Amino acid sequence: MATTLPLSDADAASTVFYDMDASIKDSNMEYLSSHNIQEKIANMYERLVVTKPLLPIQYMVDFLSFEDKEQALQDEYGLSEWRQGWLNRVFEKIDVDNSGQIDFKEIADFTSKYGSTAMNEEQLKEIFKDFDTSGDNFINPHEFKVFFARALRNVSNADFEKSMKDLIGGKLA
Repeated sequence: MATTLPLSDADAASTVFYDMDASIKDSNMEYLSSHNIQEKIANMYERLVVTKPLLPIQYMVDFLSFEDKEQALQDEYGLSEWRQGWLNRVFEKIDVDNSGQIDFKEIADFTSKYGSTAMNEEQLKEIFKDFDTSGDNFINPHEFKVFFARALRNVSNADFEKSMKDLIGGKLA
């Protein structure tokens, strides 16, 4: 007849954790299977290899976050379609004469209405020059996007969206 030795506290705890680990693993596998996670990850990796985004980690975050996977696609500056959409709306809001470019007066009017009153005209002119890389005294949509691609590259989507809303006082028509 075999004798059963009493389990030490450590052995008992180990058995409990093993059972919990197995249960968690089964639960995780069930979740992954029911949500087609393996297929989604494979699709994401395939698109990652094909599109070669400038910011691959941001692309993966966006791909897994957005219902519409096309919103994760990035331009040559690493801006996702989603971020470009926000920037287009903000640009249109600033471009009050609908000329397709922003002049200094429009940016000054915009910042006085929605932006900081802490900036004087010289500071605003310096910022305008940072946007206007062509030096033609206008900010075109491309310059606008490039500026924000550099300035907000390491910002989460939630913070990016908040920044865009803050730019225009939370109002985007």
